Amino acid sequence: MKVGVCASIAGMTIVSVLFAWGCAEKDEPTAPGNGTDEAQQFYTDSAKAVFDARCVSCHRGRHASGGVTPLSSFAGVSAVASPIQTRVENGTMPLAGSTQANEITQSERDVLLEFAQKVTN
Repeated sequence: MKVGVCASIAGMTIVSVLFAWGCAEKDEPTAPGNGTDEAQQFYTDSAKAVFDARCVSCHRGRHASGGVTPLSSFAGVSAVASPIQTRVENGTMPLAGSTQANEITQSERDVLLEFAQKVTN
């Protein structure tokens, strides 16, 4: 009986580790349909730096605020480009009172909006 319980626990541990490894955030290449080459190039050249400086401190990995998609990869930000556009336009992101909201410039907002437009068009 003890051997069966140990084997069962070991099996669950292996499954949990494999699941966590498979869910680990990776900056993978874009799959077809996840944005244009132009959007990905703009992300790499311009938008990634803004997302890294103004968004990922709250929206990263499994610790993303509010259960939203992490904003630390092209795939992540592309998946929520339309809500990003809405929230940047109406000023609800970055959150009022946060360091990011106090420091984000209009040119950084413009970069985020341009990126969202490239993905959604």
